[in-house]
Amino acid sequence: RHLRAVSDPADLMIRADGLRSLRAYRFFAADSDPKWRIHTELDAALKEVAATMLQKIARERVLKELKLILSRPRAPQALRHMAEAGILSQILKAPSLAPDSRELRAVRRLWASDEVSKCMESRKPRRLHTGPDHTYPDPLENPVAPVQKQPYDFYAVLDFEATCWQNGARSPPRSQQEVIELPVVLLDSTSGTVVGEFHSFVKPSVHPKLSNYCTELTGIKQKDVDAAPDFKTASERLMEWLEEKTKGAPVALVADG
Repeated sequence: RHLRAVSDPADLMIRADGLRSLRAYRFFAADSDPKWRIHTELDAALKEVAATMLQKIARERVLKELKLILSRPRAPQALRHMAEAGILSQILKAPSLAPDSRELRAVRRLWASDEVSKCMESRKPRRLHTGPDHTYPDPLENPVAPVQKQPYDFYAVLDFEATCWQNGARSPPRSQQEVIELPVVLLDSTSGTVVGEFHSFVKPSVHPKLSNYCTELTGIKQKDVDAAPDFKTASERLMEWLEEKTKGAPVALVADG
């Protein structure tokens, strides 16, 4: 079970947002059956650019991600890999922090203690069973009802894409990024089933011409956004669609990052 980058080459996504490197380690540190392994291409990208890109991220955000990694059962393994990649030294400002350093040996001993082991054991997810073709079931095609009562009737899962540029002196600031794709999957919280899907490209106004880097990274073409509504119109259409699908019931918008 390999953890891969969604971009090709793998470093593109990390260069666009250095915090994605720590999110990869957060997945890696989570216990699963079978356990996550970092794919060779992602491994090389993490070692090549992650430490440098994290220097451009606010320290508070970096430490928040590190805290989440430390809350996972496989945190010692993740920290070791981060040390090998030079990421841990950059975060903690400790140049001598090696994979077999005294500090990381102490972490491994702590995670091996009975108290911590029992705590982490309780966080293990259910085992995923493969189908006849040895692939894992798609949770959208094979929904499972939640164990606990949910606070909302519906979850609208969003995955924005935004204008972006390769890092450089002439690149616009991140504050000028604009949404260029607005896809949503609406889930029924009581059953986990898909109620419907919404999709719209969005025409940017501050920087209407997409960079070659953005097109390569997202797969969105200039003609897609040229023919699209602006953000105000696209978001109004989304809210109308949600109102129609949910009949006014409580809905939570869910996004990553």
